[in-house]
Amino acid sequence: MTFNLPRVEDTELFTWLRMLVEQIELGTVDDEKVRKFTTAIADLTDELKALRTEVMAISADLTVLSTGFTALSSQFGQSSVTDLDDIAATGLYYVGGSPANAPATGKWVIVHFQNEAETYKEQLAIKIGGSALYSRGYSSTWSQWAQI
Repeated sequence: MTFNLPRVEDTELFTWLRMLVEQIELGTVDDEKVRKFTTAIADLTDELKALRTEVMAISADLTVLSTGFTALSSQFGQSSVTDLDDIAATGLYYVGGSPANAPATGKWVIVHFQNEAETYKEQLAIKIGGSALYSRGYSSTWSQWAQI
């Protein structure tokens, strides 16, 4: 994400400040101009406070996303699975080499999830290098793969 912030020299506040300093030097400053400048500073302060709040919220969201991606990446890349029936933990798996019980030959990304008692499991299989997507479930035995 890139923020395009204006140069300080291009801001209205900087222009006001430059004019105020010039008028102070010339001895032509009046109370109305000082009041407008003070108001501009107060408005800018409020905007900066709101921006800080937004940045903190974005930072918190990025931390949550980073934690999630770290958890996924710790599971992603597990290519030691040779039989999809043997996956025993909820997670995201890369499985190469045409594993047993796959919907077809090829390399796969498998999303596997199950309840704590392991009485119900679900797998989604996404074929790498194609757009095929399959699903199947387990209650006491695995169902057949169904293409979605």
